[in-house]
Amino acid sequence: MSNPINTKPEQTKRFISLRWKTFMMLVLVLFVVHCSYSFIAFSQQEQQFQMERDRLNDRDLAVLEGLVSSSYQRLLELGEILSLMAIDQYAGDGDPLVALSQTINLNFDRFSLNGSLDSIYLYDGQARLVEGRGMTIALPKSVIETVIATEKPVRNLYCSIDCLRYVALPIQFRGDNMGVMVVGRTLIDVVLSFNRQRGRDIGLAFRMPPASSELPEWGLSFKYLTQKGLNIQVLQALVAQYPYSSRGGVYQVDYNARTYEVVLKVPEGIANDVAFWVLVEDLTQDKHAMYRKFFSSLALAAAGLLVAAVLQLSVLRGPMNYLSRIARLLPKLAESSYDEVKDELQEAPRRNGRYLDELDVLRDSTLGLTTQLECLEVSILERTQKLQDRSDALERERDFVNNLLNTAQAIILTQDEQGFVMTLNSCGQNLLGIGEDQFGEVKFSELGHTEQSWREHQQQLERIENGYSAQAQGETQIMDRYSERRDIAWMHSRLNSVSDDAPAMLTVGIDITERKFAERQLYWLANHDVLTSLPNRLLFKNQLEDSIRAASRKQRPIAVLFCDIDGFKDVNDAMGHGVGDELLNQAAKRLNNLTGEHDMLSRMGSDEFVIVKTDLPDVNQVESYAQPILQAFREPFYIDGFEIYTTLSVGISTYPDHGDDFATLTKNADVALFHAKDGGKNCCCVFNQVLGTQRDERFSLVNDLHKALDRDELHLHYQPQVDSVSGKLVGVEALLRWQHPVAGMISPARFIPLAEEQGLIVEIGEWVLRQACSQMKHWQSQGLSDVRVGVNLAGQQMMHEHLLNTVDSALEDSGLDPHYLDLEVTENFLIKQPELLVPKLFKLREKGISISMDDFGTGFSSLSYLKKLPVDTLKIDQSFIRDIGTDKDDESIVRAIIVLCHSLGIQVLAEGVETKPQLEFLQDHECSLIQGYYYSKPLPPKELLTFALARQQGEVIA
Repeated sequence: MSNPINTKPEQTKRFISLRWKTFMMLVLVLFVVHCSYSFIAFSQQEQQFQMERDRLNDRDLAVLEGLVSSSYQRLLELGEILSLMAIDQYAGDGDPLVALSQTINLNFDRFSLNGSLDSIYLYDGQARLVEGRGMTIALPKSVIETVIATEKPVRNLYCSIDCLRYVALPIQFRGDNMGVMVVGRTLIDVVLSFNRQRGRDIGLAFRMPPASSELPEWGLSFKYLTQKGLNIQVLQALVAQYPYSSRGGVYQVDYNARTYEVVLKVPEGIANDVAFWVLVEDLTQDKHAMYRKFFSSLALAAAGLLVAAVLQLSVLRGPMNYLSRIARLLPKLAESSYDEVKDELQEAPRRNGRYLDELDVLRDSTLGLTTQLECLEVSILERTQKLQDRSDALERERDFVNNLLNTAQAIILTQDEQGFVMTLNSCGQNLLGIGEDQFGEVKFSELGHTEQSWREHQQQLERIENGYSAQAQGETQIMDRYSERRDIAWMHSRLNSVSDDAPAMLTVGIDITERKFAERQLYWLANHDVLTSLPNRLLFKNQLEDSIRAASRKQRPIAVLFCDIDGFKDVNDAMGHGVGDELLNQAAKRLNNLTGEHDMLSRMGSDEFVIVKTDLPDVNQVESYAQPILQAFREPFYIDGFEIYTTLSVGISTYPDHGDDFATLTKNADVALFHAKDGGKNCCCVFNQVLGTQRDERFSLVNDLHKALDRDELHLHYQPQVDSVSGKLVGVEALLRWQHPVAGMISPARFIPLAEEQGLIVEIGEWVLRQACSQMKHWQSQGLSDVRVGVNLAGQQMMHEHLLNTVDSALEDSGLDPHYLDLEVTENFLIKQPELLVPKLFKLREKGISISMDDFGTGFSSLSYLKKLPVDTLKIDQSFIRDIGTDKDDESIVRAIIVLCHSLGIQVLAEGVETKPQLEFLQDHECSLIQGYYYSKPLPPKELLTFALARQQGEVIA
């Protein structure tokens, strides 16, 4: 038998060894890879270079803007110095702005010569120009008005024929806003400072008419440009190579065989196309270094390529010889010389005994192939038997799957290309009422889907039918065999059809009717108040935002009415939450009866409801809409046999006058409600800007009050209590003062109620007690004797469970004898809860502390309680003392109080004594303890000590 390899046509072909083919291919591949790598490496090097340049440019621009920003502070300080100089020179007569104007004229030349400023302008409180010196800064009137309105400085750049930084700051004199001062300075110091720090050429470019421009093509002229002779030529080359951009940019320019980078950046605060920062830098050396690095790496890689090729050729020699030996044996398989091949291959030794490679696998594979050919017939018989066994197993699996599909509580069906149902499991047949005889006749679209749900679902099916998607899912509503509506979640998967009559789509449907019902219930609960069934805050927010959008389109106003039940907490506390809940239900029904067809009623929480009226014919009459609501709540509620009277307070805000979004309208309506409550309740209040400002000021004051103790802003002054007979000081009353860092001295009548609301009064009261005790002990060490210090106890402080421990701790820490402490309690609070407070007062009195009753006669005094209270001193309120000599009724009350105290053995002290007739009246009626401006106003500790020692040494005669 002839060998096909030895035929004549094959002998005419030129034979090239595989080792040389492999060598040439390897060289070619290495060459292509090397060229590709070099190109990519160079591209990356260029990108990294550009990224580094971008980073440096961003850093330099940030430094530049930082220099500009920091210079604003120096201008602001300079303006404040001028203001202070004017205030120091102001003699008290005339207009303070005139004094400031004179100060400007006197000092402008000095500040201008030393480079501190280049322009200064002064405006009065009506934004009118009073004085102007230096370079022109034509500011819009709105800038001056903004500074006057906000009382905050405004800073920016002004560019015309030059760029100036300016700061417009408010001028205040004795707390009044007198006008605005504008100070400005050119940017030359910023340019020079940047040039020194960064070593980079810089300048400013301005848009000018082409005829007067240094670069007519772009209409630019330059100021402060460093190395201007060279850089102007570079910029001319830039204009020739690039088009103009109003936003500036970063450019690379080739000029005079060198590469320059030019950065044009609009300064912050300046509109585009007005002025630019100009940064210029020579990149020639950096570019040359990058190219040298590239060509060096290219040459080194080429040398490595040559060495690698030579080494590879020597490594391939041995394996190729082994491969040639095996190649000579393979043709013998075609001659069925299996034994010969096996004998020769088994005798051929392995190339090494430790590691195998592809040649060893080829040898072993050839031996294995020979063995397999001999055993082929036996193998075919064995495989045929295995296939039969597998067929039986697949048949059993098919029966299992059919049983599984019929058992599953889901609709499982298949469809053909036209959408006809081909198969349907038992659950689907029972639910849809379709039998096997209808397979191929009923389409999936005819399974009773509701029209609306089917339109949405059909789009998903069309995506599968058109081949845009392999899967789709969605939900439809269908009518089952019992005509009940059910929600079904469908999952469709396209099948790979092996024949025309095979199913094209698998569809699985899950009955989610109960879940959808639960979701609807959860949605209702999430958007409604469970107690009243009204929309809650979340749904109200969405509805109000929809109403605002509709009102914006129609240019119509809407009103938001916040309604709060007055005294609801008292009803809840007194009658229980059941009655309170029923009261809320009846209130909701009463409000619902008063709302119109287009109105919205919601419960915001607790006892607060909100009504939104969208059909307002006249927004100026919005307050009249609240009157029927207020009138309706004057009628009683009947709950569980109780007749409950309550009223309503209403706060109103309107769109668009009081806000154009949900947060603003609700906030302003709440502010109006707060003021309606403060105004006595049972009334309506419409929001205005004054109310909002007062609320903001109150909120700010509350925040500052929380920090007042930590900042040492609270101080104590002490008002003397003098025995008018002997003239000696017998006591002092500690009076709290708040020195606010911005608002100045704040009256206790203003911040004490806030402290009580915020729960701070106990902490502040403890601080006052400790300070007063420590101060009295200090005075005693300075020679003061037989003087008590009086400390007022607030209602919350008296009710606090640690009151006794606090008093003990204050006395112990200060070392003060209890005999020198007098605690003052208010009559109103003491009479209201005597069962809780009287035992505490007795315990304090047992310690040697004296008790005084303050503001006696201003409340509903109970004489039956007075004789039982452990009171040592009773203080007559200054409201009765003030009218002595002008009001006989007040004189009668004062005489009665004095007689009452004498009869009960209680000392009596008169507050607010300011005149000699008042003092003589009190002395005539045997009231000798006096407190008031007649003797002294409240004094700081040092002044009080001087006053007390003078009285004690008899230097002052009563």
